Amino acid sequence: MIARPLLPADRPVYSVWIWLIVLLPLLSLASFFLWQPNFDELSSPSSLSSPSYESHYLASLFSPGYFVILFGGWILYGLTAVFAWRDAVWLRAQGVVRPFAWPWVFLYSPAYVIGRSVIVRRVAGPRGLAPIWALIAVFAVALVVSIIWTIGLMSGVLSRIPDYSSYSST
Repeated sequence: MIARPLLPADRPVYSVWIWLIVLLPLLSLASFFLWQPNFDELSSPSSLSSPSYESHYLASLFSPGYFVILFGGWILYGLTAVFAWRDAVWLRAQGVVRPFAWPWVFLYSPAYVIGRSVIVRRVAGPRGLAPIWALIAVFAVALVVSIIWTIGLMSGVLSRIPDYSSYSST
């Protein structure tokens, strides 16, 4: 295999496209706060058997926020592919021979970020690893926020489930 030529030290190695790929998961994470299901119907045993229970509950679950999450995820997935392609084109324009293959983003977007960073580091070292560190930070923030959001959601559900142990069985 032919070795890649080194880039001059003054050549930029970070495009706006790689930063968009790294930061897009935060936009996806923010969309989760648009979905606020209503679990009030769970709090009374009589409402569970009412004919309107199912329609109210499903309307709460399948709210506009739910569809923003659902379709927004697909839109962000497509944007990530476009951004990876643009980033690969940008790297070629900067002089990187055989940049990392952008279609890896279809399999897993961090795979593109990691592969791209490894190749850029080889041709422009010691530069090139900042997107990996930023991606780690984004994943850490996403993990913490999603855990907090899930705890809030589950506490909302569990607080509305009636305690049947207080009912007598006579």
